[in-house]
Amino acid sequence: MIELLGVTKTYQGPWNGGSRERVRGRDVPDYLERKRQIHALAGIDLRIEQGEFVAIMGPSGSGKSTLLSVIGLLSQPTEGAVFIDGRDMTQLRERERTRLRARRIGFVFQFPSLVNTLNVRENVLLPILLRGSVTKSDRMRADALLARVGLTDRGEDRSFTLSGGEQRRVALARALMGDPPLLLADEPTGALDEETAEEMMGLFSRLQAEGKTVVMVTHDRSLTRYANRTVKIQSGVIET
Repeated sequence: MIELLGVTKTYQGPWNGGSRERVRGRDVPDYLERKRQIHALAGIDLRIEQGEFVAIMGPSGSGKSTLLSVIGLLSQPTEGAVFIDGRDMTQLRERERTRLRARRIGFVFQFPSLVNTLNVRENVLLPILLRGSVTKSDRMRADALLARVGLTDRGEDRSFTLSGGEQRRVALARALMGDPPLLLADEPTGALDEETAEEMMGLFSRLQAEGKTVVMVTHDRSLTRYANRTVKIQSGVIET
């Protein structure tokens, strides 16, 4: 379902010294020397099959979140190709990437980013609200998803009244609103207590059992037991 070939992601780092030159009477950094390249990803080859649950592990700054953003079409690689269902995503225009991302990918992040001015149901419906009008069928699906994540009868509550774990489950329901085949999770259990974290991971496991592909970034080794496979990344390189 997903294949990365020779993917690199390079950022320009802060000025690290170097010479200066006069331009129009002002001192400005010499751009040939002022930037240092930061290689967040350095030649990643990775294949993820449909229906897999893959955990991506690595310390802070290892490139795991950058890798997830490339898989999720949130970031374009500097070099290399990203294939989803055999189609090279790097050849698409941004509008096409946005449309495909909305249809096929659900995102669950460490911080749920719920809208406090909306109630819980409206937060789940947010992807539909952003595209246009909401139908009765949409509202029924949102309520069914809330029931699935254990939040039956909380649809009218404001999101800020929920616990951290409950907010994370609302975010998962929101990610599932469009029934995407691919779920990407970045530290989905961060700052949760052990019991709540296990509940979240149980939800991901059941979704994978139903055929969804799950890719999870984590630094918690204990969570890898839920995955079919663990990919370790260090300094932008997958360890073999």
